[in-house]
Amino acid sequence: MSAVPSFSALADDPCVLRARAQPVRGGVVHLAQTTGAAPGTAIASGGYGACNLGDHVGDVPEGVAVRREGLRARLGVSAIGWLEQVHGTAVQEVREPLPPTVATADAQWTRTPSVALAIMTADCLPILAWSLEDRWVAAIHGGWRGLVGGVITATLRSLAEAGSNVHSPWQAWLGPAISAPCYEVDAPVHDAVQQRLQRHLPRASMKAVLLPGRAPDRWQLDLVALARAELGVLGCAAVWGGTECTASQPHYYSYRQANRVGPQPCGRQASLVWRAPEG
Repeated sequence: MSAVPSFSALADDPCVLRARAQPVRGGVVHLAQTTGAAPGTAIASGGYGACNLGDHVGDVPEGVAVRREGLRARLGVSAIGWLEQVHGTAVQEVREPLPPTVATADAQWTRTPSVALAIMTADCLPILAWSLEDRWVAAIHGGWRGLVGGVITATLRSLAEAGSNVHSPWQAWLGPAISAPCYEVDAPVHDAVQQRLQRHLPRASMKAVLLPGRAPDRWQLDLVALARAELGVLGCAAVWGGTECTASQPHYYSYRQANRVGPQPCGRQASLVWRAPEG
């Protein structure tokens, strides 16, 4: 099995909040989480900051490209797969060489070592998954629309159709996202989530996913609980993370926090997963 790296090159990186290695059969899966700014530095109230990786939020494109390439070099991967995320359920397989244009999708997977998969967020839930025995890793954008549409299920279906063993043990890590107390939704969103639960996740606790809001026509939506319910139905062996709130931690980008009093620029952080080459 490959040696677990120390990530010493990232220890002093103000844009990489954490990096960890997960031993798997035949190698190591790596996870990394970027942030808007160094912990203790406010960014959630609005702005691009020094760490923005989103190229669709109005920031200078050349600066974003430099940050993305710098991140790739610091992570030591051959490439990073980026997506044009649209809150849908389309799934993209990533192979080298990467195509010249970015795919429009909200999930991606690969069996190619040293290719990192990135999901950008500023309140939505990043979901990183990996097989303990097969060679696949996957990255999923978990906004409410995608979760209600079945984007996690679509990802596993895409893997299975391509011949991956989705019945072997696999795990998932949930990155920082807006928490239920900070995320109130209206009746149409409530009804869409409720229908998803009733039709596809009947054993899930409605009260754990949709909590009463501060007004009679508002509900607090727990994206983490919704994702955990589907991951459990799909046979995920273990789920990590999901404990940090982007809207209450000032070093994360948070679209809702930034736009609380009016339109404000808001960058995007990234959650990444990749498999190290065997060696």
